[in-house]
Formats: sequence, C-alpha cells, structure tokens
Amino acid sequence: MVSMAGLDPLGGAPSGFRLFFGVVVTLVVLGFVAVFATVAYRAKAARRAGLDPLAGDIQLAGQLRRSALLAPAGEGKTTAARLAELDTLHRSGAITDEEWNAQRARVLSEL
Repeated sequence: MVSMAGLDPLGGAPSGFRLFFGVVVTLVVLGFVAVFATVAYRAKAARRAGLDPLAGDIQLAGQLRRSALLAPAGEGKTTAARLAELDTLHRSGAITDEEWNAQRARVLSEL
C-alpha cells in the first residue's frame, strides 16, 4: 500500500493552521471570481450603452469634449438642446449628479 503522507503539501501542520490556510485559499479564489464577474458585468453594460468596454471612458470624454455644453454661450445649440444633451450625459453616467446640477445651473443662468 502507498503512503499518502508524502503527497500532503502541509505535511504535519497543526489542524488549526490547515483550517486557516483553507480559509485563506478559499477567500483568494472567491476574490478572483468576484473580480472576473465584475469585469464581465461592466463589459456587458458598456456594450449595451454602445461603448467599447476597453475604451468607454475615452469615448465618453470625447463626447463630452465635443459637447455644446463646453462651447461658449450662444454658440451652437439652443438652451433646450443643451439641457437635453446634459440630461443624456447624466443618464449615461458620463457626469455625476453634482456636475449635472452645476452645468444645468450654468446653462439656465445664460438665458
């Protein structure tokens, strides 16, 4: 009969250490699974929004740069169009609530 003692990577380690080691390994594996699941979820959400999952932030920055919101007052779009674009950027997550409120106030103050 072959002895299994030579195949045990923890050798004669105390049972408390074996338990601790098993918990740590389990947590590390669960961490990797959580990271991969998050990456997959965010990539799918980016595709649904019409963005490249690897360059969505750059696409949104370019869209914001070309936006009439950054143009001087009176240039380009009407106030209603600028507010509609601002709402679209806010819904897509390109700008935060604070940025949306500040830009909306700026557009309305230019009336």
